[in-house]
Amino acid sequence: MKYDLEHRQWTLSNRKCLLVAKATIEEQIRGSISECATAKEYLEKIKSQFTGSTKATTSSLIKKLVNEKFTGGSIREHILKINTTASKLKEMNLKEEDFLIHLIFASLPKEYDTFIVNYNMQPERWGIERLISMCAQEEKRIKSSQSESAHFVKDNKRKNFNGKNSKPRGKSKWDKSSSSSSQGKKPQDSENQQYAEIALQEFVAMFNGPLPEQVIAALPEMFNLDDGPAMEINEALIDLAGEGIADRLEAILPTAT
Repeated sequence: MKYDLEHRQWTLSNRKCLLVAKATIEEQIRGSISECATAKEYLEKIKSQFTGSTKATTSSLIKKLVNEKFTGGSIREHILKINTTASKLKEMNLKEEDFLIHLIFASLPKEYDTFIVNYNMQPERWGIERLISMCAQEEKRIKSSQSESAHFVKDNKRKNFNGKNSKPRGKSKWDKSSSSSSQGKKPQDSENQQYAEIALQEFVAMFNGPLPEQVIAALPEMFNLDDGPAMEINEALIDLAGEGIADRLEAILPTAT
């Protein structure tokens, strides 16, 4: 009889606590939490969603404590800052082995940052022996990745070097820059360069002397000098304005002379 009465009172109190807890939190948070039988379980689930990683916090505090240096200003503030960081670590009730592990993590280079993040995300805690074996494996992985990157860069440099030293394909035979020097080249290449220089000299010589006969013969055809109707029109114009042209020539010739 007494048990039933106490159980009824506890059930009523538990239901009221659940209603109060659900009414005092935001709707987004309330929707993300599943139903629980007791208020204690409900509050534990809320706590688990908003509790950060203790190992990550410890790691950041130890790294801050180790890297803290006095760079000027007030020495009192510097000491108080270090004391505050140490107090936060003391509140976490760290064991000596846990403190040593985080201190080792703080001393590792940046290549191990991903390894440290993976450790902080795990709920499991390592001992010194496990830490040594896992760090040794990570060291092998980092060295192998660095060697692969070095080989990749070396191969790319070799390809670029060979590509720069290789002869360009499709280069014109009449390239003037290729005929400047023939030392250290094959005899066939030297002969081709000589033929190219001779052809260039002959082409340039065409514009230094009198025009060839075939060019002179082609000019009348190009400018319609042998066109009969055109010649007749020119003669008719000269006959029509002949007197005026003669007077103009008489006026120009004395002044020209």
